[in-house]
Amino acid sequence: MRYVFGERRLRPFVWGPMALAGGLFALISIAAYFWITPWVQEWLSRVGIDRAYGALIGGIAFVVIWWLISMTLYLGLAGILSSFLWEKLSLEIERMEGFAPAESSKVGCGATIYDTILRAIFSLFIAVLTLATGWLCFGIVGVFLAGTLGLLDYSSSSFARRGILVDRQWGAVRRCPGWKGFLVGSGIVSLFPFVNVLMLPALVAGGTLLCLKGEQKALR
Repeated sequence: MRYVFGERRLRPFVWGPMALAGGLFALISIAAYFWITPWVQEWLSRVGIDRAYGALIGGIAFVVIWWLISMTLYLGLAGILSSFLWEKLSLEIERMEGFAPAESSKVGCGATIYDTILRAIFSLFIAVLTLATGWLCFGIVGVFLAGTLGLLDYSSSSFARRGILVDRQWGAVRRCPGWKGFLVGSGIVSLFPFVNVLMLPALVAGGTLLCLKGEQKALR
């Protein structure tokens, strides 16, 4: 956290993308509130509960329902947007660590489109699977699924610059020291609405450093 938010050099690459991601998440949250709350109130009035209590119960229902589905929304947004929003941050972190990577990836336009489509499909699949099964084993399944997606997404920019796309990334990232801890950590962070959005830059930084550690290990 201090590395990302405390380093002045990184601030231009942090606040803009985070404001965009946070704003999008907030807009969807507001839209969900105005959709879920009236629906709950209408259902309560049909079963005979006074409307005076309906607003209170509707608000509580929104908090519970939104907490359950916000993780799915977060995973979908993070998976689809991470490689676009955080590329410059990841690149700057590599430079600060003493690396001088090329700004353009070693893959062609067609391969980049293929990677983007495949990553989006995988992200949506994991998001829906998390919504359906994330509660199993006291939420451990959800943490594992979210962490797996995070492990791939937050390190995607660094690996893509090295010509490693999503179809080969899983094998590559598992050779990086500390990948299991990163998987668990990113999975736990995804459980907390808005906190997970705030942590996005730190997770991208962690994924970038993870890739660099794997590269250094391979060179030994």
